[in-house]
Amino acid sequence: MNANAAERLDAILATLVTACRVLADELRPFIPDAAARIAGQVTPVEESLPSANPLFPRLQEAGPRGGHA
Repeated sequence: MNANAAERLDAILATLVTACRVLADELRPFIPDAAARIAGQVTPVEESLPSANPLFPRLQEAGPRGGHA
């Protein structure tokens, strides 16, 4: 990857992280716990983001008769 592409990627990722922080702030009145988890995952610690963790549990698909798979 050339230097120009790396700089562009850094700018795009920084914009996405900022958008996620704004989203967390906007969601806080409606889903405060999830908003706090979002904010925690997009807040740098020692100049890097923490490891990603799922925000919500995975849904299980229903089986053919409506039961759980």
